[in-house]
Amino acid sequence: MPSVTRGFRRRINVILGVIRKREGGKNRSLLAWKQAAAASYSFAVCAPLADQKNDMIQPQTHLNVADNSGARELMCIRIIGASNRRYANIGDVIVVVIKDAVPNMPLERSEVVRAVIVRTCKELKRDNGMIIRYNDNAAVVIDQEGNLKGTRVFGAIARELRQFNFTKIVSLAPEVL
Repeated sequence: MPSVTRGFRRRINVILGVIRKREGGKNRSLLAWKQAAAASYSFAVCAPLADQKNDMIQPQTHLNVADNSGARELMCIRIIGASNRRYANIGDVIVVVIKDAVPNMPLERSEVVRAVIVRTCKELKRDNGMIIRYNDNAAVVIDQEGNLKGTRVFGAIARELRQFNFTKIVSLAPEVL
């Protein structure tokens, strides 16, 4: 079990400050505030990340697959949008190549497809002050029209995908943060 680092303590104190401000500074013990922080924010914010890079998605970045389309691992080769766009974040569509696939499935290794990013190790900052960070980079495989190739979505998904008209992904996700 890794020891609690100074950076992790600082993140917890920031989260506690956000909760105190949101709840109007009610009188509570420190333990009660920490329990409120754990209850209102999931692991995506509070968990310390051991040996994880904190980069945004760029070409040559490897991603996990968050659906049951048949692919296991993807590698980003292009970001859809502007011609010179360097980084992609949650909700962006990217062109990927399948690096690892499940046998006897429609998607095969070295196939080039599109995917939408659903989780990143880089923090996602919201207007209300909440910061969300995941333990992995993950994407969902889609077709040219934006429809899912798989029928299930695994893991926590950010609420911001609804703003990008990926409501099917949000509705299939087991947890929306």
